Amino acid sequence: MLDGEGAFAEVAEVVGDDIDIYWGAYLGTDDEILVSGPLHRRGADIGRIRAEAKAWKGWMFDTYLLRRTTSG
Repeated sequence: MLDGEGAFAEVAEVVGDDIDIYWGAYLGTDDEILVSGPLHRRGADIGRIRAEAKAWKGWMFDTYLLRRTTSG
């Protein structure tokens, strides 16, 4: 999934606390960045990291997976 606008932040507002995000940028390169965890906790971190990395490199190529958490 490619998303240049960070739509995952809007998802977090709608679905609540039971979604995990697995986010990666520059996958397969020396500059690879990986972040995962509960979307409601990591979404802001990803937004900040994404903006900083884009400013540093001048471009962004990232993807993510959203997955509903399962309760035992």
